[in-house]
Amino acid sequence: MKFEELKNFGVTLNGVYKIKKGVVLGITYSEKKKRIAYVFKAGDYAGLEKYFFNVGLLELIPLGDVEYEFISDEELKKILKKTAENKIFEKYLKEFFMEIIALSKEGKKEILIYNLRKIMEFSTEFNGISKDMVIELEIKDEISELIREGIVFLSDEVYKVKKWL
Repeated sequence: MKFEELKNFGVTLNGVYKIKKGVVLGITYSEKKKRIAYVFKAGDYAGLEKYFFNVGLLELIPLGDVEYEFISDEELKKILKKTAENKIFEKYLKEFFMEIIALSKEGKKEILIYNLRKIMEFSTEFNGISKDMVIELEIKDEISELIREGIVFLSDEVYKVKKWL
């Protein structure tokens, strides 16, 4: 099954995506494998890495029913001139970078568990990650290991993380 992608990976866009509803996976390639690097939820801005690297580093894949808005660079500048919007964006950036910094100290397994929990918490329809998405992302081995360890379980074709470990 092929999933929709938002235009971002390997391109330079003149804007960012604001997620309005649902969850968007930020995928990176590590050791020739795909990894869920970040989970964007409603209110988040996807594609900000282009401001640091001049190109999109994340493949953005909506997970199920997602609503988003593409905001051009010029429009974003206008929005951020408004004090209330600027405070919301500033708060988002602080949370985003703190999460990235915290995750950078964790191993791949812990990052996957964290992102699966985030998907469960913020996904509007799946409360987990579908078998098809696991196959698409080529993370079946990692999910199988988490099942063996009793961290993840399969329910109705969706992999979910046990709430309490």
